[in-house]
Amino acid sequence: MANKKNLARTLKTFIFLFTFIFLTFLVSSKAQAQSSQFSISNDETTVYLKFSGLDSTKRYSLYIEGTYLMWAQTNDYGPSLNFSICRSDVNPPYYVETLNGTPNNNPGFPTPCRLVWEIGNKYNYSLKTGTLSTVILEDSFTIPSLGGSLQFSVDPSYIAGETTIKRLDIWGGSIQPNWSYSLQLNQAGNGWSGGNIGKQSGSDNNCSDAIPDPADKNWWKANSQGHIIVENICENGHACKNSCGTAFSQDKTYEVQVYETNPKKYVGSVLLQSGLTKGPGGLTPGHCGPKNNGVPTALGCIDTDTAGFINAFSLVAFGLGFGIAFLMMVFGTIKILTSSGNPEGVNSGREIIISALTGLLFMIFGVFLLRLIGGNIFHFPIPGT
Repeated sequence: MANKKNLARTLKTFIFLFTFIFLTFLVSSKAQAQSSQFSISNDETTVYLKFSGLDSTKRYSLYIEGTYLMWAQTNDYGPSLNFSICRSDVNPPYYVETLNGTPNNNPGFPTPCRLVWEIGNKYNYSLKTGTLSTVILEDSFTIPSLGGSLQFSVDPSYIAGETTIKRLDIWGGSIQPNWSYSLQLNQAGNGWSGGNIGKQSGSDNNCSDAIPDPADKNWWKANSQGHIIVENICENGHACKNSCGTAFSQDKTYEVQVYETNPKKYVGSVLLQSGLTKGPGGLTPGHCGPKNNGVPTALGCIDTDTAGFINAFSLVAFGLGFGIAFLMMVFGTIKILTSSGNPEGVNSGREIIISALTGLLFMIFGVFLLRLIGGNIFHFPIPGT
């Protein structure tokens, strides 16, 4: 009995000390960055992240989706860091264009930004500090549609392997009847710009409902109902063609950006389905997750890549572990309450509760060590970060 009392006393002390150390670690690591703000340029090519209330004596590093972008010493910039961030078609997939207005001079990366951030996508970011790369702030941003909710229809519905988009109809958002607009065809996420969708000079005039603007071969007028219609579009952006050569890619997302003309103003973008990438309004049916490679299940979205699967599996395992520990503690408590003073029943219930608490502590301490050593020191992908 004395040994069990000593064990219980030791466990209580350990719980108190561990909780105190863990909370101290969290408070000290999170209190340094007071806030972060997200915004995006009107053409949705540049993301702005602002971090305020930083310690001017420390060095900070910025990460997006686990990708390291750059570090900055705040005594060179003051208590705030303002990053303007671009997307790239090569590794790394993101890079800093300017920091507090100063160009980052990235070799091999274009300035200004030229790739549009994909509407509806969620991106996780973190700010770290110190030689152990301690996370002081982590959050996420979702790319909005600044031009309102554009709607569209496309024939064929899936353009993968097709040589021609027979008909593209875009409406909604801020599109006005009888106004002129320019359309640009891109491969989203690939850095490839097919250029303006336009009617080229020549004998091809295979358009029946489209209304080309005679003022410019790359402009199209919305009809009286506010629909922009373009027909027989090739992969290089040429429209009203009798025939096209190159087929649309099987594994790329094609994006059509819509702009007002005179002056040029971004209206919005639509994503065309190609293979198992993105389609109208977001993710292809049957897929989920920020990278569109997940499978929806009763336990949530499970990524199909190795790192994502391990992350999802670990989160489920931790959740089950905490749930089992809680149920064991409830069961032990019920056993004590229903023992009617029977010492054997009381001891049995107490042992169940102690076992549950011990397992719970092992899990918590294991997660703490995993984040500290695996995530902050070796930068492994850690579940939940």
